[in-house]
Amino acid sequence: MIDVMAFLIKHFHSIQVCPSGDDLGSVLENAGFSDREIGTMILFVQLLNDMPMMADFHAPQQALRIYCRDETETLPAAVRAMLHTWQQDGTLLPAQREFVIHALMHLPYDEITVETAKMLVVLALWAAQSEDGVAAADSEALLYGNGMMH
Repeated sequence: MIDVMAFLIKHFHSIQVCPSGDDLGSVLENAGFSDREIGTMILFVQLLNDMPMMADFHAPQQALRIYCRDETETLPAAVRAMLHTWQQDGTLLPAQREFVIHALMHLPYDEITVETAKMLVVLALWAAQSEDGVAAADSEALLYGNGMMH
């Protein structure tokens, strides 16, 4: 899945120019990705396009996120802790955190990992780059480089 995300970041400078639905599926299929990876990435791009992201969702940076029972039972404590830490230190905005939680809740339980959450954080930062100045290269550095994404 990380390879599909890296492909999108490399080939599309923003979510606004990234195709969606069947068009995205065709692009990813031509690039050689598996049907499962394609289906998951189509879902993630659709969720990104559907989320209000930064412009429409402004919660205080220090607000406490209360997880509902389904989220607590589904999301590992390590994932919840990581999201909390990144929001508190300013790496992740509340709307981006909500995208990550929402996307994780769409996955099978065995695919909900810290690594998957990290990938979704990078996708959220990529989607927000035109609004908050986060470059795709910075997002990739978070995933592959030093720092908290390790």
